[in-house]
Amino acid sequence: MVTIYDVAEKCNKSVATVSYVLNGKAAAHKISEKTSQLILSTASQMGYVSKTVSPSGGKRVGLYWVQENPEITFTSVVEGLNAAISSVNYPVSPIIRPYSLGHLKDDRELFSSVAYDSAVVFGANDEDLLYLSRHKPRIPVVLVNREISGYTSVSINDREAAEIAARHALSKTKDDIWLVVSPVVFYGMDNRGKNFISVCEAGGASMDGHVLYSETTIEAGYKLGLEILKKGPRAGVIVCICDAVAYGILSAINEFGSFDNDLQIMALSAGPKPLFAHCVPSLTVVDLKMNELAERSFMIACDLAHYQDMDPQQIILHPTLICRQSCPVSI
Repeated sequence: MVTIYDVAEKCNKSVATVSYVLNGKAAAHKISEKTSQLILSTASQMGYVSKTVSPSGGKRVGLYWVQENPEITFTSVVEGLNAAISSVNYPVSPIIRPYSLGHLKDDRELFSSVAYDSAVVFGANDEDLLYLSRHKPRIPVVLVNREISGYTSVSINDREAAEIAARHALSKTKDDIWLVVSPVVFYGMDNRGKNFISVCEAGGASMDGHVLYSETTIEAGYKLGLEILKKGPRAGVIVCICDAVAYGILSAINEFGSFDNDLQIMALSAGPKPLFAHCVPSLTVVDLKMNELAERSFMIACDLAHYQDMDPQQIILHPTLICRQSCPVSI
């Protein structure tokens, strides 16, 4: 059965663009007539059939969100969900289901066929993934930033994100690179942190004694910023695995010190872009595309709810560096 993703790949267009056109929303999203005609003709040639409205009033999609996740990441997730919901032409009922790390196995609804028609799982750790690999739910499940054989996944390239951050830091210095990580092991953050250290050391930087720890909240970053002002690094580049921590550090420095180019700060970011574009100074980030991850994951989950015989697919998104005042491009 031809899906919207097949049409998008054939046209070399984004899934969102194809969805807008096929659902009659091209004009509202300023999609050109040429692009619209390409998508419509391709869909027709491929035999794409538009989904019909469910007589029950809509498919139920469970959204499993880890309670311990960074506090501002969910804003990006909601943006992605809103974009996905606005692009489909049938009713969908998203149901947010918080869970704790390592306790996905305790959620009976996920492993039944009654509560949801499909589900999206954010933030699973190793224990959760091991359980999922051994006990597959009766409904289709999309994993975000995680990959298991037999499951559909939408992920950012963690190694690429770490390499981008490390290369930018190395362009500034090889002697004073500092990495801020979380004492709690988050699957994606842990991978990016390890890869960052590996790339920095391969580039000639020593990371021994240059790793700092902070919980993944703005308040924790603020406290770390105060410690930095008292006795922490005063020069070089601080790279935060969590963007909320970087925001807190900047707040502390602005309140009790002064920000200058001797100490620069950047973060790997899953949070909302406007927040970091307009903080002071504006924060340099490696954008982890969380809003796009959420949008594409939810749209796939909607398709899986309708066509449960779809083969699993693995989609990889690529991060980008957004340079701003806190750690600008070296001239």
